[in-house]
Amino acid sequence: MEPASSSYNFSLVNRPHPVYIFENQFEASYEVKFKPGPELVDNPVFEEYIFEMVIVLVDNPYAPRLPPANAV
Repeated sequence: MEPASSSYNFSLVNRPHPVYIFENQFEASYEVKFKPGPELVDNPVFEEYIFEMVIVLVDNPYAPRLPPANAV
């Protein structure tokens, strides 16, 4: 087996907030989203600067199992 690449080709989709889409070497597709997270802080001064990073497995060719552990 070839060593895993240290980087992935990705696409950027500008929805209300940027979404990065990539596929790993096992053909599993992921979305990485940065969603506003104002509910994570109690201080309104910082609300506009707080984001959650969400990683979603959107296409899994191994379903119903997860991709191999070294897939990401």
